[in-house]
Amino acid sequence: MRVSAFKLIFCFFTLLATSAQANTDVDFVFGSNKSISPNRAAKVIADYFAHIEKAPKFKTRGMAGASLYSTWAPSVVLIITDDGIGSGSIISADGLILTNWHVVEENTEVMLAFMPKGLGAEVSDVDVSYADVIHLARDKDLALLKISDTNRLLPEPFKFGQLDDIQIGLDTHAIGHPKGEFWTYTRGYVSQYRPNYEWSYSEMEKFKTNKAYQVQCQYPAQPMMSFSYYWL
Repeated sequence: MRVSAFKLIFCFFTLLATSAQANTDVDFVFGSNKSISPNRAAKVIADYFAHIEKAPKFKTRGMAGASLYSTWAPSVVLIITDDGIGSGSIISADGLILTNWHVVEENTEVMLAFMPKGLGAEVSDVDVSYADVIHLARDKDLALLKISDTNRLLPEPFKFGQLDDIQIGLDTHAIGHPKGEFWTYTRGYVSQYRPNYEWSYSEMEKFKTNKAYQVQCQYPAQPMMSFSYYWL
């Protein structure tokens, strides 16, 4: 039993020795004496972890994204039509939803799915609702929906920012359903301002806007492929 304990403690300090600082700490405590008492080593280990517990904690960069996702992902809905799926954002307490024209196209009513509760939970009947398409702006690729079920308790709506606050290099956050990967989170940045930006649905028609901000993000399902959003 004594030998097993010594081997376990020796392996532990072998791992710590990968750090130059850790190696220095061990040498300081035990000196050049290679005969380490298991009881003495155990006390040093306990003191080491006690020191770690008292050390100031730091937040990794991902904590901000995790907090943002838990707060705002429920305010992103899944839009379902006969032609496919898309994302929408709740923008008012009375059930207005902003989405893209290319998501709803000529539909007058769409099915909605709200984010189910619980990590990895599947959408059920209680998460499903319907919305009427009340306004279309095809030249801006925008559509406005209104939830039909007004008795439903809605998540907190998104708030609009100021266009003047946008700067190149600012972080951006995207929550949506790319390629059927529901409620996926990714982050990117504002990469450039594009005046007189032109875009089209087909070769036969073109649209133009005076202001467009390009947002560069990494595609979650294919890490080597990036994609761009344009705020029009």
